Amino acid sequence: GDTVLKRFSVCLSMTLRPYDFLGRFGGDEFILCFPNTKLEEAFTLLKEIRYNVEQMDIYNDSKQIEVTASFGAAEYRSEYGSDTNAFL
Repeated sequence: GDTVLKRFSVCLSMTLRPYDFLGRFGGDEFILCFPNTKLEEAFTLLKEIRYNVEQMDIYNDSKQIEVTASFGAAEYRSEYGSDTNAFL
């Protein structure tokens, strides 16, 4: 499990743009932030990330582990104010 999470986070980090950022939210959940990015562009980025995750080569005791990912997206709106919990 730890190996998969480490490789997954490296894969995400390599796909992100220099101004994007990634954080682990808990367990196997991550938050990706795409500043100044419209929702359509975020979905394009997430498709690329999902593809890259599915292409990862991870082995445990000579057995390949296949990994997939699912993503959701939300666009920040001013009504959330500075309360990040409300946005999440």
